[in-house]
Amino acid sequence: MSVLEKAAQLIEENPFITVRELAQKLGYSEEKSIYYWLNKEGYSGIKDFKIYVLARARGSVVRDIDVPYGTHRLPLVSCFSPEGVPQRGLELRAHTPRPSSKAFAYMLTSDEYSPLLLPSDILVVDPEADLDPGCLVLLWTCDDAIIRRYHRVENTQLWIHPLGTCPVSSGDIRANRARVLGLLRGF
Repeated sequence: MSVLEKAAQLIEENPFITVRELAQKLGYSEEKSIYYWLNKEGYSGIKDFKIYVLARARGSVVRDIDVPYGTHRLPLVSCFSPEGVPQRGLELRAHTPRPSSKAFAYMLTSDEYSPLLLPSDILVVDPEADLDPGCLVLLWTCDDAIIRRYHRVENTQLWIHPLGTCPVSSGDIRANRARVLGLLRGF
């Protein structure tokens, strides 16, 4: 059992446990050891980890301990080849779950999805990530890219506009798709 799994157990038993108490119960002499493990797995601090643990205990998991977050280099894609292959450009760094080697960042240019998504928002997408009901997905052809929310009803895939403003499309509407893992927005 990993250090964070043991810490999660202790937090489930006592949600008000302090970092000092966690360190003592896990056999560490200093609190910074706990922060080391939290940081290593991509948590911004004890509060972030407690929110995850308590959400998991209620059955509303935000992310798994086994899916480490971290800073990853991703190519920024602004267009696609005639075959639908993302044309990789500059690299940027993003704090995301570990993406596949095919993951990339895509900058929105349309205000079609406002206020949910804005022009110049950068989406972190991964073509190899599993699609879960309700997730946002980037769908593209060689000259067009759209965002849709994925749903599955029996054996039919539904692609719904994120704002619910367009008709529902069923079936595979684009051959190329990538799940949206995150959003980077400048202020």
